[in-house]
Amino acid sequence: MMCSTRMDQRIETKFVNTFGFCRCFPRLSMRILTLVATGLISALATPLLAMPTLLSRNTTGAIATSSGIVDRKHGFGLDDVPPECVFQTKLSYWWVRLHLTYSSVCMGGPLFDLPGYSCTISEWWPEPYVASMIDAVAQQTTKDGQFEYSTSGHWIVGFAVGTTAIPDRAFTKAKFEEMVKFFVNDCDRSPVSCTRQQVWYWYKVDGQEMEINYSMKWTLNCPDEEEQRLGGRYLEANITR
Repeated sequence: MMCSTRMDQRIETKFVNTFGFCRCFPRLSMRILTLVATGLISALATPLLAMPTLLSRNTTGAIATSSGIVDRKHGFGLDDVPPECVFQTKLSYWWVRLHLTYSSVCMGGPLFDLPGYSCTISEWWPEPYVASMIDAVAQQTTKDGQFEYSTSGHWIVGFAVGTTAIPDRAFTKAKFEEMVKFFVNDCDRSPVSCTRQQVWYWYKVDGQEMEINYSMKWTLNCPDEEEQRLGGRYLEANITR
């Protein structure tokens, strides 16, 4: 059987012949190539189409949260607090939980405002204090040992009883940074924590708990006091660790 000599068939024949197909079946060969190409495109497109879903799960603005309080004195909230937000403290506290598919992440702080537990100003920490808090937690994720601790600025971070190391250091650090920059300071997500500068916090990831303490041993204590004494220049960023 002779191959067709029509111009369009010769073009198809020349194209498919480069892949070793019989020149006598140009249209069949082109059909096979089309099917193969479609399969390859579909295989490549599947992870690309899934990517927005993966990104949205890890994008700060897309993470769902829940928050609440545990009032031990009046027995309120004890039955409603999720397991990942049960901290070792005996105090009443607020909590903020990130809803993640494969991990449990929660942060909390004392529910009440008293001298020694919180600063007097009713707002979240200034940026330099948040930065040093993040740095102290990042350092602590690298430590190994029940009594190991880390410091940065005014902040001291250690492990709660039973926690001796952090398995996923990068994840724990990243989620804490998101927590203090986008969630616990957001009054729509966490109306209790966003108006407080507290000296104690608890942070738990997959059962591993850290205790975060703002040291009051310094000559200058709360940010508002430092602001007044330094004429608008926060001390935190200039403290030598």
